[in-house]
Amino acid sequence: MLKRALYLPLFVATTAMLLSGCSPEPAGNAQQASTSTAAAMSSNSRNALDWAGTYQGVLPCASCEGIKTTITLTADGQYQLQSIYLGEEPANQFDESGSFSWDDSGGKIRLNSESNEARWFRVEENALRQLDLEAELISGELAEHYRLAKVSAEVAARLP
Repeated sequence: MLKRALYLPLFVATTAMLLSGCSPEPAGNAQQASTSTAAAMSSNSRNALDWAGTYQGVLPCASCEGIKTTITLTADGQYQLQSIYLGEEPANQFDESGSFSWDDSGGKIRLNSESNEARWFRVEENALRQLDLEAELISGELAEHYRLAKVSAEVAARLP
């Protein structure tokens, strides 16, 4: 009987130690999974690409030959936009500047103009892709023409 009285507390203490030793591992795994998820979520155009710089291309135009577009984005959230309507006499040129903001995903920017006209672009590797008014990709046979390519600093320095 005395032996049984000694074994019972020893059994309870051993079981408690084993159970308490198992609980930190799942918490560590949960924390590790949370860290992995946060790292995956934080990898986006805003922090993974060298997006600051000058982009240029000719965007489609319904009433002209195209719109020669140059956008310069700066790391401090400012932009300069130049639009030249090709094939019009005299050539219509519009210059605009202001700030831009990132969407929550960190993959799209919105040019914040004085006219409050929503102008969205998706930031890609060495390119900007113009989006529609709802910040969605433009579809159709001209979809590939809504892309502005990033130009080198040397080329950007020669632009007017």
